[in-house]
Amino acid sequence: MSLTSPDQVFDELLVMRYQAGDQKALELLIKRWNPKIMRYAYRYIEDQQSSEDVAQEVWIAVIKGLNRLTDSSKFGSWLLGITHNKAIDWIKKNATPSSHLIARERSPMNESIADPKILRMRHAIKLLTVNQRNVLTLFYLEGHSIQEISEILNISVGTVKSRLFYARESLKQALNNTNYE
Repeated sequence: MSLTSPDQVFDELLVMRYQAGDQKALELLIKRWNPKIMRYAYRYIEDQQSSEDVAQEVWIAVIKGLNRLTDSSKFGSWLLGITHNKAIDWIKKNATPSSHLIARERSPMNESIADPKILRMRHAIKLLTVNQRNVLTLFYLEGHSIQEISEILNISVGTVKSRLFYARESLKQALNNTNYE
């Protein structure tokens, strides 16, 4: 049995209020979740403007589908699942090798930081597959459970566990490798 956070309870209440016709509840959901959606989309796209475009598409999909969400406790997972799908769709439609390189040059991951430990960790993370990075981020930085990650990414719990395992192993190997440049 998982514990429900006060934020999750508040989100559930807002979803139910919106489903009952309260438009202000949607405004609050957008205010609460838009920064997280933007960060999540940016991890895929690595371009601020395009991440904003994806967020717009996400909210359009949410407005169209929120009344059909039957379990309001699943709102966060449902929303991030939509964000995941919209970001992947954007990449399929718009990304070219050159635009990806330009976006990568602007990435916050490329900021100059003097701490060698941080530089080594960033390099090691860049060596992971996109799937492994996503699962690590959702698990360690966003604090989602394995079940929630499964729902967000629409993959099995076993696949989530496998990706986490291999991501950790790859990070260990990369961090132990002295020739990481």
